[in-house]
Amino acid sequence: MDNHCNTGSDNRLDGYLQAFKQLLNSIKGENVVIAGTLALKAHGLKMSRETNDMDVVIYFPTHQQLQVLENLQCLAIGKNAGDYPVESTRVLKFKKDGFNLDLLIEHAETPPNLLYYKYGGEMFKIQDIAYNMEAKNSFKTKEGQPRVKDLLDAIDLKQQNFNVL
Repeated sequence: MDNHCNTGSDNRLDGYLQAFKQLLNSIKGENVVIAGTLALKAHGLKMSRETNDMDVVIYFPTHQQLQVLENLQCLAIGKNAGDYPVESTRVLKFKKDGFNLDLLIEHAETPPNLLYYKYGGEMFKIQDIAYNMEAKNSFKTKEGQPRVKDLLDAIDLKQQNFNVL
């Protein structure tokens, strides 16, 4: 079941969407989903850590999307950088107006239970909480260890949102 969030209340997410509006419009499709920490915050979860990028995943990109991405590579500030699972994910990194975008290309089905976020007359798909946490738990450093920021995020999410005392 898909959910809708029409408030537009997350100014940080709005800033990213504004900064990368043209790029996002060029790859628009049913398979394009906002993920990561911004997605968790769009679901209303509280987190202490400030978001330093927006993760956008393209699941099974279309031929047209692949062509656009090929053309965008010359504008990317990084490729396959960081500690994403590079064997299954291709990453392009972009920076504009002080905002960072990680564009991840996944050869997997678009996950279910998406939240829809309305901004500027457009609807953007937001990855669900469970899938986000599963992804965060799967990312490892080059040494095969969990990423420190993901461990700290999990602890912070629990303390900020689920402790009842």
